[in-house]
Parts: sequence; C-alpha cells; structure tokens
Amino acid sequence: MVKYLIYPFILVLGIGTHLFILNSQLIPLDYIPMATFFVILPSIIFLESVSPHNREWLENKRDFKKDIFLTLGLLPMITFGIKEVLLFLNTHFKLYSIGDHWSFIGQFMFAFFFSEFLFYWYHRFSHHNKFLRKLHSVHHGAEKVYWANSGTFHYLDMFFQFLLYFMPIFLFRVSMEVATLILSLSAITGVLEHSNINYRTSIINYFFNTAELHHKHHSKNKLEANSNFGKVTVIFDVLFKTYLR
Repeated sequence: MVKYLIYPFILVLGIGTHLFILNSQLIPLDYIPMATFFVILPSIIFLESVSPHNREWLENKRDFKKDIFLTLGLLPMITFGIKEVLLFLNTHFKLYSIGDHWSFIGQFMFAFFFSEFLFYWYHRFSHHNKFLRKLHSVHHGAEKVYWANSGTFHYLDMFFQFLLYFMPIFLFRVSMEVATLILSLSAITGVLEHSNINYRTSIINYFFNTAELHHKHHSKNKLEANSNFGKVTVIFDVLFKTYLR
C-alpha cells in the first residue's frame, strides 16, 4: 500500500510547496519552480536510497558530476535564456498575449496541452530522425535512470526540447502565475519519472508520465523505447497509440 502513496505524496508536496511560496510571496515568481524542485528533492534522494527500483543503480556513481552539472547547471541556464528570447519576441513583435484576455484555467489548459503536444512530437521524431536521434542518444546512453540525470541531454537536444515546450507559455505570454505552475509541474514530474524509487502508480499512469512508464522508454528493447514520449502527461501517447504500460 505504501508504494502507491509515494508518487501522490511527492506530487502533492511539490504542488503544495509551489502554492505556499506563491501565496506568501517569499521569492520572485521566476524562482518558484526551482525552489519547489529543491523542496521535494530530499524526499526523492532518501527514497532512492531506502527503496530503490534497481539497487545496482545505487552503486554506479561514475557520471554523477556530469549529471549534476547538466541537470542543476546547464538546464536552468538554457531555460532562462529561452524564456527571455520568447518574451522579447512577444514584446517587440506585438504578438497576442493570452494572459491579458483569458482566465487562469483557460491559459493553463491552452499552454499546458499545447506545450505537451509540441514536446510529444519532437520527442517522438527524435527517435526516428538520424540527426536528432544522435543528439537524443546522450540521454538514452545513461547506464542508469535516477533523479540526477533527469536533465542529462546533449545541449542542442535540451535547447530544442525546451524551446518547443516553452513556446506556448512565453511566446503567447500567459500570466507568470500560470507559467510558473506549468514549470513546477514539469520539474516535479520530470524528476519523479527518472527517480530510482520502487513505487506503484496504478491509474495515475493514464495521465502522468511516471517512472513505471518512463523506465520502459529507457529500455534497450526498441519497441519499448519507442513509447511513452510525453513529458508531464501521456495523454498524447494514449491518443496517438504510443502508450505502453
């Protein structure tokens, strides 16, 4: 029973942390997703050590420094750069800003599912296009799947992924409250899907891309690897028949 509570507990902890920081105005909005990530991280590291999905992965620490640099260093820098470029384009070319006209729910639904849609097709295409597959092989070349290599990508692959994912969020300038919520969800579920934790997610697997699904995506079996391409959600995998449980 405890295994079924781990994912919802960390998910709720992360969302609760996001909302608490947002309402208390402790830090600028831009930093809430990173703060949320660091609040849930100790729980994930602890659970990986006491209840690992694969105990052998605990012993292989060869790539730890590289993984930390990419996940906690390069990825946030690329994220910040892409955000600034997209906001610049919106401001100087007077593109439509949905944050000025749409409700919170409307903005969230539009930006979240548009971002997930673009990411799904880029990720799926990167498994079939020769050039993109070579870039993406950096991520799939890891000998283990754990929290610290959730951001281990070739820098170009990282750039393309997040440029597409952030495009609906920042190019159409949703409110910062909506933008930070989507980015916090991405950070929470991203580290959870790569976590080396022995948890079960049952019905949650039909919406969120959990570690149970993402471990299949990292399989050496080609059929399994060409599945579960979603970032936060697997709804497009279900719709386009690439879902594998």
